Amino acid sequence: MNPRVPLLLLGLAACRPADPDCPAGSHREADGLCHLDETADDTAAPDTAATEPGGGDWLAVPAGCEAPADPATHPIEVLGRVNVQSYLFAELVDIELDPDRGLALAVGQGGLVTVDVSDPEAPAFLGSVGQAGEGSRFHRLALGEDGRVYVTHRDQGLWVVDTADPANPGLGWSTSEANLSGLARQGDVLWVTTHAGELVTFDLSDPDAPAELGRVDGLGNPWLPLAAGDRLYIADNTLGIGVVDVSDPRAPALLGTVEAAGGVQDLALSEDGSTLYAAVGSAGIEVFSLDDPDAPASAGTVNLHYAVISVAVDGDTLWAADQQDVVALDIGDPRAPVVRNTRQTEQWAMHLAASGGVAWVADWAWVEGYRLLDGVTAPDADPSTGQLFLADDGGTATFELANLGSAPLAILGASADDDRLSLEADRLTVEPGESAALRLSYAGGGGLEATLCLATDDPDEPTQEIAVVDGASGDGLGLGSPAPDFTLSGLDGRSYTLSEQLGRPVVLAYFATW
Repeated sequence: MNPRVPLLLLGLAACRPADPDCPAGSHREADGLCHLDETADDTAAPDTAATEPGGGDWLAVPAGCEAPADPATHPIEVLGRVNVQSYLFAELVDIELDPDRGLALAVGQGGLVTVDVSDPEAPAFLGSVGQAGEGSRFHRLALGEDGRVYVTHRDQGLWVVDTADPANPGLGWSTSEANLSGLARQGDVLWVTTHAGELVTFDLSDPDAPAELGRVDGLGNPWLPLAAGDRLYIADNTLGIGVVDVSDPRAPALLGTVEAAGGVQDLALSEDGSTLYAAVGSAGIEVFSLDDPDAPASAGTVNLHYAVISVAVDGDTLWAADQQDVVALDIGDPRAPVVRNTRQTEQWAMHLAASGGVAWVADWAWVEGYRLLDGVTAPDADPSTGQLFLADDGGTATFELANLGSAPLAILGASADDDRLSLEADRLTVEPGESAALRLSYAGGGGLEATLCLATDDPDEPTQEIAVVDGASGDGLGLGSPAPDFTLSGLDGRSYTLSEQLGRPVVLAYFATW
């Protein structure tokens, strides 16, 4: 698993308002927060002399960075992929399967696309259709009967698409209501969530002309609904999981919401109906018991180190997508998922659907198929960072190497293209689900701009690289260095100066939009 470009998080000295005492060199003011004393040394670096991972018992990592000559078999097999981008401007964000017709249907910037997946090893692009404007984009979809597909665009409404001829899909009925989001269909009823906090029910007695039956509000920012009998579970990115009684489609009733460990973006149900799985972003996957279907109860989370945005169940396998990877988990015990392995996808894994032992991923420009191999185990190396910053006068930086696989991970060696760097570890074998601490030492001298290569027996990424720089090589600062002062404008139009936030936590979030 390749680490992402790290997000810079900057925390300044702070304490909880409920604490009876403030840290040394600070005092509590009327706002209930701890503020640094005027006489305190603002520029002093944090104390880094605390006990480090490994308890000081560090092992030298062997020199060299070469992949094993005979790598293990990866438990997740890549079956086939098709580059939709070679046919149209894609940016796929949602996908559903029609196993009876051997089709995968996906939506994104290019509208609705159809892919023949009857031979998983040779998927083939068939056709596409999109509405005028907005680059033909659709955001979500749900399958209907006899080749009908229902799609939404969050600003332009709901459409019916005829895919009876999958190579020549055609647009039919539409409504222009804004804020429509995810969809779920059960029999002659279609449910659509809205980003305005509503659930809308449509009658599909005439499948080519949905008629609104009713709606209910009280949700936060619902993304996707999941139908389970006379209950509808809603992935709400603000409130958690919404539970709606849909026994009377004309009068859906919100029974309540259940808090989750993070913003919920997708839901999946175990095949026995006992357990609900929620994609909760950076918190991973949260498992909910449905012993009481009206009150899902959290049974814990599975931390996959990256933000999980989609989940799907296929038999005893729970699949997840986290933008960069597809992840397979064993749910033979539905309440205790066990990670089997992860595999990096070609581009951006945005959503997945699974059936017949194959998970199909809407991977931005690609549609890709993956299969979990029975009885195959392997390690999976996941460094906690892709870049390390050091002070130009030398020092150490500690990071972690997690094993997200199902077999022990061996750290085989490391090398750097600057002989002022050396690497140690608190262990050279990492058991599944555990992490090793690694300590990189730098002799100092300035001008550091190097690459650290780390070799393991991870079958698909046996060598991984980490960039290493010091403060003299650019604008970067070493960890523990005082932050330079700056002023930024907030979305509320006010100006915020870093030095005025002393005593409060500060988080800097970097993102792009287009």
